[in-house]
Amino acid sequence: MSKPTTIAIAIKNWEEKNQKKAAEVEEIKLICQIPPIEKMDAGLQQLKHIRNLSLSTNRIDKIANLSGFEHLELLSLGRNLLKKIEGLDAVSGTLKTLWLSYNSIAQLSGVLCCKRLQCLYIAHNNISSWDEISKLGELPELSDVSFVGNPIQTSNPGQYKQMVLTKLPNVTKLDGALMAGDSADENPEQTPSPGPSPSGGA
Repeated sequence: MSKPTTIAIAIKNWEEKNQKKAAEVEEIKLICQIPPIEKMDAGLQQLKHIRNLSLSTNRIDKIANLSGFEHLELLSLGRNLLKKIEGLDAVSGTLKTLWLSYNSIAQLSGVLCCKRLQCLYIAHNNISSWDEISKLGELPELSDVSFVGNPIQTSNPGQYKQMVLTKLPNVTKLDGALMAGDSADENPEQTPSPGPSPSGGA
């Protein structure tokens, strides 16, 4: 069985393909590596100037090694093996967008440190309690969310939108649609993103 791709190897391959130094760029996508990345290892530490980081469509099971990321605004970890939100304290002062769709996350406490968070896409996970959604009310700037495909939506789709409105009255966009009822121009699972498009999910 092939060894997993390390962050260092993924970055080296990216540099060779793009003819750029990863340590100098503000955006990097290490998505869908073959073999997949399994760990957010210390190799990340060379990306000190990064603002947008995508590690979508790998086999990562833990958020880690984000200390020193003083500029990170967008983190995409869709389609991985995450069961828990953790390790975000180091980027809590800068992170604005977090993509976690298509994982196995059931609880949201780990994101509450990110007081500047504006967008949270956590569709197709294991969130079954509305108490978890209520916790997000502690995030003053959160306005764009996606919960579609979680048990809170699939078990009662008729009441889902109203429940989100009740729990998170400051949210203006849900699952890519404006809460006023007008269709938005895009769906969060389809928007060009730091992760892959719908087939790859962010």
